[in-house]
Amino acid sequence: MDSDFITKILQAISVGESSDWEFKSARGGFPGSFWETYSAMANDNGGVVVLGLRERDASIELDGLTVEQIHQYKKILWDGLHNRSIVSLNLL
Repeated sequence: MDSDFITKILQAISVGESSDWEFKSARGGFPGSFWETYSAMANDNGGVVVLGLRERDASIELDGLTVEQIHQYKKILWDGLHNRSIVSLNLL
């Protein structure tokens, strides 16, 4: 991941969620609500969804995902983006 993007994530964390940034916990698995957020952002001005972070009591906490979980979630993401029954258009 490039350092400019990491800086942007850290800035977003300091501000909290907005219409451009969404933090989703993935501790219990790939969040089913991801696709709703993807669709909403696709129908607006876009945005960034960061998996593995959750907003709690006005702060952001890491889920502590394993490398294996991250690989599984990447596969779920790309499989879903190429599945017309999940999304009508892959915008990534």
